[in-house]
Amino acid sequence: GQGTAGGGWAGSLFAFIDATAGGGPFMEISRSTFNIMDIDDIRLPRAVNLGESSIDPSYETNPNFLNDDVLLVQKYPGSDGQPLMNDLKIFRSAEMLLIRAEAAADANQLGV
Repeated sequence: GQGTAGGGWAGSLFAFIDATAGGGPFMEISRSTFNIMDIDDIRLPRAVNLGESSIDPSYETNPNFLNDDVLLVQKYPGSDGQPLMNDLKIFRSAEMLLIRAEAAADANQLGV
């Protein structure tokens, strides 16, 4: 995917070309948020692109930590062959209300 930012893809909110350091990332996770994450949490690799991030263990004493401690967001990396293109599951509130009304009508609870 070259230049997908104009395509309306969810991932294009986080990067320009792909979810790598060279893909024009727009967002990083904050160091304070990263510090409270459990390194063994299975969700961590989906939140932070650890393979592309440059995690500086001495960020507290490094005067150049803003450039050396880069924690890239990996929220919507994309699917095979389609960088930044994701299949998002969206539930509309109107649909949920209709389902509830249909269930009430089926149970003959028309006043609910």
